[in-house]
Amino acid sequence: MRWWMRSWGQVRETEHMPVWPGVPQREARQEVYRIPVCTLGCINADCTAPNVCTCRSGYLKDPTVSLGNKCVPLCTQGCINAQCTAPNVCTCLPGFHADSQYGRNNTCVSECLDRCPNGVCKGPNKCECLPGFDKGIDERCGAKCEPPCLNADCTGPNICTCRVGYAKGNAPNICVAACPAGCENGICSGLNFCDC
Repeated sequence: MRWWMRSWGQVRETEHMPVWPGVPQREARQEVYRIPVCTLGCINADCTAPNVCTCRSGYLKDPTVSLGNKCVPLCTQGCINAQCTAPNVCTCLPGFHADSQYGRNNTCVSECLDRCPNGVCKGPNKCECLPGFDKGIDERCGAKCEPPCLNADCTGPNICTCRVGYAKGNAPNICVAACPAGCENGICSGLNFCDC
């Protein structure tokens, strides 16, 4: 068998000369196939006529390319915080991960490296504190106590937990020094320390 190609303008002609044993070459039948040429090439598409690209299944014409030679993947349900990278395949944008909680393969949710305790992750590494919590110096959401705790740690929204050696005072946010044995004729001013 012999093959050769001739290029005529926008159509490439392929001639196929079958060779059969015992049949003189001049009697062999010549078959001609016309193959369209797309001078700019086709991306995710097939060249179906001179300079005409037809999108493959699962792809559609890219509206941002005026030449019409590029097709982009189609995600029928769309992609949330993701890019459609193949037909019905969403790839999460940086700072987002697949939403496995609801089993949706087209949705990506934001990631917070410290998982955002006492808050809600609203964007890549952007934690929004829940009511009763404020961002501290370390950018983490910590409990907020108003008024502030005295001799105690704020362990929950408006919850003061007394430090070691202190006990609840007259106000919920104040802890006073504890002297378990008491202070006869004096005032407890520190853990087991009495001032006379």
